[in-house]
Amino acid sequence: MIADDAGKLQFDETNSHPGATVDLRFEMNVLVMLSAAPHPLDPRPDYAPGDVMLTAWKSGAPGADDVCRNACAENQRGFYQTEILYR
Repeated sequence: MIADDAGKLQFDETNSHPGATVDLRFEMNVLVMLSAAPHPLDPRPDYAPGDVMLTAWKSGAPGADDVCRNACAENQRGFYQTEILYR
């Protein structure tokens, strides 16, 4: 999605392409649902859901020098709260 100067959303046809990836990281148990259905603002007339490949692995606990954890104080609080609840 792209927002113009007036804040109106427009579909960005160049955003998603074959081979594109999204990395998700979870520090607690989660339920993930994926959909490859076209976006409601997609201007293409045909309904053509794409393929999805999912790869998951356990990477262990993040260290004190973790980039995501230390990106801002809000992230640090979130990681701390998660550790209290889920470890």
